[in-house]
Amino acid sequence: MYNDLEKKLSLLQEPTAFRIKTFDELLHENVALAKEILGSEWLPLESDPYMKKLRVLTLRQIHNQADKKETVKQLLVTTATGVDLDHLGSSVGIFRDKGEYPYANFEFKLLAPSHEDLTIPAGLILNSKDDGCKAHTVYSTLIKASSLSVIVRAELEEYVTQSDIKTEHLVTELTFAVDIKQLDIFKNGADAESDDRYRLRIIASNDKHSTAGSVEAYKYFAYSADSRISDISIPDDNEPLDVNIYLASFDIVDDVMIDKVYQACNAKYTRPLGDNLTVAPAEIVYVDLSATIELFDLLKQVETDNKIKANFKDSFFIGQNFVKSDFIRKCHIDGVYKVDSDFNDIEVSNKQVIKIASFGFTYKQAKL
Repeated sequence: MYNDLEKKLSLLQEPTAFRIKTFDELLHENVALAKEILGSEWLPLESDPYMKKLRVLTLRQIHNQADKKETVKQLLVTTATGVDLDHLGSSVGIFRDKGEYPYANFEFKLLAPSHEDLTIPAGLILNSKDDGCKAHTVYSTLIKASSLSVIVRAELEEYVTQSDIKTEHLVTELTFAVDIKQLDIFKNGADAESDDRYRLRIIASNDKHSTAGSVEAYKYFAYSADSRISDISIPDDNEPLDVNIYLASFDIVDDVMIDKVYQACNAKYTRPLGDNLTVAPAEIVYVDLSATIELFDLLKQVETDNKIKANFKDSFFIGQNFVKSDFIRKCHIDGVYKVDSDFNDIEVSNKQVIKIASFGFTYKQAKL
């Protein structure tokens, strides 16, 4: 999403306040000061009581320097973490995303036929058997008079990626009797926003002040809508006043995510009234990888295989091409002697994103 911004941050030099003196440098300064006080005849012998005290003093100074460095780190948006980063963000009106609720599908089945349509309302509360967890229905759903059941989506009120908890106990009263069955686990949620993602949003928050509907303003509001969004593309080949936003996620782009982007880019506070907004998932281009990889030590095959595959995980942004040199580079880690593959360059548009569908790696002992 903010690849250019990440690169710029990585090129920043370390703040001068982070530079601390070594033990030997501080000890040398303390010895010089001691000579001024005790006289030039005093010798810094290791057995001298004053020398022992100077070493203790120097160690204390080392710890004080480390404490000072940590304090300064938490005052800078580029290095602060946790609660300190939360406070820096709040000072400019940007707050950490607490996460996203996972959701699951439920079957609501009438215990007796009805001669009229019945509504399962949004916000209906479902509890777990021990009442320890709560979920709520997301949308109002109609059970037609000709039907006995309907599929309803409900969100678990916990900020987690997924959960296998069951919430089939109805809390909200209905005027009709239903049997409720949870059809799958709660999934597609998200934990609290990471420091790195939150930091980028804080730094990029100035873009939100554009009143002309700029690309960067739209990106900021869309990116802030849902912490599961990993990348955003707004092509410049649209018709005038048409704004097409394409989303990518490390998992899937679902309708909940899309709805949140529409809400974030609303006409009342965010987008110019004349803009026609469309939000859609970026088209996924699935790629199957295959290669013959020669290793210096075939006994390290499993370890090497895991590291290579990790290099391809969540490594593509919207519109990023996949060229053979990049493929070879990701495969050529420590322990790899040679990589042979018939891989061909893959080009994508600014509305597409590459995801790896499968790996077909064969490992051989290198013959040196």
